[in-house]
Amino acid sequence: MKQHMTMRLPPDLVDRIDAYSKAMADKTGLDVKRSDVIRLLLTAGLDLKEKEFRK
Repeated sequence: MKQHMTMRLPPDLVDRIDAYSKAMADKTGLDVKRSDVIRLLLTAGLDLKEKEFRK
């Protein structure tokens, strides 16, 4: 079950997220929602940082 979470982000970061979302939509032809992109990027970043931390 997904848990609802609210966060505040600086406008430039939101712009970057939206640009990434648009690029994914353009490349795949799918409707890519901001929340999906945030989840994807957060997971990828956390996976990377956890891997670095275990070294």
